Amino acid sequence: MTRGIASTERPYTAMTVVSAMMLGGESKDQDRARWFEPGLTACVADGVTSSFNATEAAELVVSLCPVLFGGEAGHRLELASALLMARRQECQNSEPTVAATNMPETMRQMLCDIVRSNRETAFQTTLVAAQFACECKDVVARVLRCGDSAFFACLPDGDLLTSSLSATPGPQTQGGAPDRKIPALSTAKPMSFGPGDEILVHVEGRLSRYMTLAEKAGVRPKHVHNWLVCSPVHSSPRDDKPRRHSRAGPQALMLGPADRLLVPRFLYGTLLTSRGQLYQVLRYSSTIRLILSSEAPRPATGFGRHGSATAVLPDHYYCGAYQWSQDRFPRGTHFILCSDGFYSSFSDWLELWAWLQENAADLRDDAGRQRVLEQLHRQLHAKGGDDDISFVWVQPNHTQNGRN
Repeated sequence: MTRGIASTERPYTAMTVVSAMMLGGESKDQDRARWFEPGLTACVADGVTSSFNATEAAELVVSLCPVLFGGEAGHRLELASALLMARRQECQNSEPTVAATNMPETMRQMLCDIVRSNRETAFQTTLVAAQFACECKDVVARVLRCGDSAFFACLPDGDLLTSSLSATPGPQTQGGAPDRKIPALSTAKPMSFGPGDEILVHVEGRLSRYMTLAEKAGVRPKHVHNWLVCSPVHSSPRDDKPRRHSRAGPQALMLGPADRLLVPRFLYGTLLTSRGQLYQVLRYSSTIRLILSSEAPRPATGFGRHGSATAVLPDHYYCGAYQWSQDRFPRGTHFILCSDGFYSSFSDWLELWAWLQENAADLRDDAGRQRVLEQLHRQLHAKGGDDDISFVWVQPNHTQNGRN
């Protein structure tokens, strides 16, 4: 079990926790996590239990944490995958040995063949990594993911802004820009709204005026003041946005004229007025929530149960089954990168955040950390089985940012 607290000389600090499974009489210890403070980069890797040398795979990936975000998106992920493939080939080229003596040759050969077959999937791991760049009022987060390890971003009060586990990811009238002509709403076809796109929206008011929408969107009453309700008017997709990695990037939203967008407060821009109505231009962000007009379902906020199959490095890198994104968040946002063993210990995001708040002090103390993690392993075991638990909690540096 390891834990680290980063230097207090940066706008962000981090807590790093790795705890091997404790219950059931088994040993795993295949999670690895790292916070690279000089580059504000965090990484969590969960070695695949069924894979030979999974621990070494996770260790190799997190060792690349300081350089994972060099160059264009996914470039260093290609390097990590190539290194894992090289280690796999090295493993395959070594002659398997069978420890048992006095074994018939046919059986010994059969066991060697099984070992060779299993080595074809050696050095597999999941990955979630993020790099943070702090600007005057915002934090730009670049995120790489492959598999079921997760990324969360939330405001200091726990209001969830974005989650990699999600299926999708009234203002003052004074001070608006001069009247300008607003394009007519087009109902001919859905509007695409994805990374790099801008869209003109009609500002309908604060979410506090639309509590039914808030309930359907899963926004708690104490957070409704943080959101605007908007409706799409006209989209302006960028023709020059890069396409090379578009298959692996975030999926665009398809907006109908009667759909609603819930826009977090930090994305509010300059308001435009036309005939007494308020409008603004939005740039895409994964924190914007889509409420469909047809059914307007409440999004699934629980973590639920997940299957045993997941994308892994290096294999799924080569078929494009990884995700990358870049997004902007307000200064003071908290970020959590974690393995499935951590978030599966909880029913939903609210329970996870409450646990972090309740146990933050103990997690910084050796004896307290041991106690609360043992309790968490028992909680996970009660939900269906123990696992390694690992996470990096990236937090605003209170020394520089004040209490959050």
